[in-house]
Amino acid sequence: MTTLSARFTTVLLAVASLALLVCGIFNLAQQGYQLPSDGVSWLDSPEGVKAWTVTPSGAGYQAGIREGDRLKSINGKRVERALDAGRAVSQIGVWSRAVYDLDRRGQAFQTTVVITPETVPKGILGYLEIVGLLYLGIGAFILFRRWTAPKALHFYLFCLSSFVLYTFHYTGKLNLFDSTMYWLNVAATVLQPTLFLHFCLSFPEPGRRRPRTLAPLYGIAALLLAFHVVSLSGALVPMISALWLADRIEYLYLAACFLAGAVIVGRAYRRAKVPLLKQQLKWVTRGTFLAIVPFAALYALPYALGFVPTPWMTSSVFSLIFLPLTFGYAITHYRLMDVDIIFRRGIAYTLATAAIAGLYFALIALFADLFRNHLAITGHGGWILAIILTAVLFQPVVNWIQARLERVFNPGKYDYRATLLEFAREMTSELNVDRLLDEVAGRLAETLGVERVAAFLGSEGNDFRLVKSHGLTAPGPLDLSFLNPSRTELGKGYLFFDSVKKPLGVSPAAQATIEQLDLHYYLPFKLKDRTLGYLGLGKTHRGDFLSSEDVDWLHTICGYVSIALENAQLYRSLEQDALQYQTLKDFNENII
Repeated sequence: MTTLSARFTTVLLAVASLALLVCGIFNLAQQGYQLPSDGVSWLDSPEGVKAWTVTPSGAGYQAGIREGDRLKSINGKRVERALDAGRAVSQIGVWSRAVYDLDRRGQAFQTTVVITPETVPKGILGYLEIVGLLYLGIGAFILFRRWTAPKALHFYLFCLSSFVLYTFHYTGKLNLFDSTMYWLNVAATVLQPTLFLHFCLSFPEPGRRRPRTLAPLYGIAALLLAFHVVSLSGALVPMISALWLADRIEYLYLAACFLAGAVIVGRAYRRAKVPLLKQQLKWVTRGTFLAIVPFAALYALPYALGFVPTPWMTSSVFSLIFLPLTFGYAITHYRLMDVDIIFRRGIAYTLATAAIAGLYFALIALFADLFRNHLAITGHGGWILAIILTAVLFQPVVNWIQARLERVFNPGKYDYRATLLEFAREMTSELNVDRLLDEVAGRLAETLGVERVAAFLGSEGNDFRLVKSHGLTAPGPLDLSFLNPSRTELGKGYLFFDSVKKPLGVSPAAQATIEQLDLHYYLPFKLKDRTLGYLGLGKTHRGDFLSSEDVDWLHTICGYVSIALENAQLYRSLEQDALQYQTLKDFNENII
């Protein structure tokens, strides 16, 4: 993915996420709407419209309506389909009386029903909205911190669909916005488990692909969505029972996908060798099982078997929060991402999106006032202008906001880094290697707050030796064979050991050296294709790893140090040549 296309994708996702967040806020504001209800689910049958289920605490039950009763009319208006009954109740309104003409086993009777608001479990809906916001927050953190990572976009789409599934609720107002919320929720119901299972099939190996598995997986999701559309269109009669069947299949599919995903990730956890990856997979597996097993056993399976949801079945949704919580714990505790940096960048992207949107609408208002109706700024030309404006201004605005946020959140470290970058530029003129490495080790220890810093330089035979250290006790004999420049791990730009006590892929002697040095990061001093040495760093004084931003920044410092080392070596070589020349000259003069 090119930089331009990646930036466009990020901007598009940021705008879409902001739009969905705004829709979620409006949807939340509409939850106070009281949907009229008689407490009866009416079903089309060959004999007419019959009572399918009657809520014991509902108005219909209180008025004497029972399952199997046939509805003939409401307030004298004939009811021919179940939809007619729903429309009539909506038109009558809450706390109004309605006269129902019914038939029970051939006996006609009439009853008066007081239409009441439909019972909505607001506590559970509010809880699900919190779960949805957790998903959105975690997904945004990961996307905006590592949007170039292979699975970042996929995981964010999963989190975004989870946000829609748990936050968007149909109120029954039957307007365009309410219908949009309904269909987005239906789409998320089949898309969220599909994305999760796809993620589990390809995680943690980015290059792993299973096209024979993925094609049927997304095909099933498309068929489920199509069946739901056909059921609601009325093509399948009775429509209510068809919709109920669609809902049951969808929730069974959701539970099956999550359970299958948990099993797949569990197998990957047992096979993982890297300690950090093993811990990540452990928490993802546990969180998935904790979240989905109670929901599948208490809600999805009984609902699929035809049980009408009861309060004890609905209470199983409380387990769903374990999945985002365990993901969040893995992020903060096991370094899946750098939370503080992600937080600042998330704010920056949100503010940048809001600022550009505000600028665009301000321009619309300005041009509308200046040109009146002579320029259709809100038409196609206006949208083209918005796209161009966003593409040109978005990244500069984000960078500007991030710089200000860095000053606000961490002013001391920001000033230190600016000073150290200036120092790095100046030290290229330092020609004494000892003084150079002393300054570098001291400044890095002070700026980053790390306990241990070490510098290793190469010698003849491509071997390396420890030449400078800060915070290290006097080490004994060291096996530095693990600093081989040909190691594949250096493809990402540095060596990282999550556990210095159990480093993988090195000899026993090198393992002892890594544990003795207690350094987790080794960044090369590279100049073109030559590795001059390494900069080693440990954890911070608080026992934390460095952030990815710190590591990127250290790469810049190492580049300046590499130039300074090369200059120092050239100067020393010239100095030795000059000394030899002077010695030879003196010798010749003595002979003469």
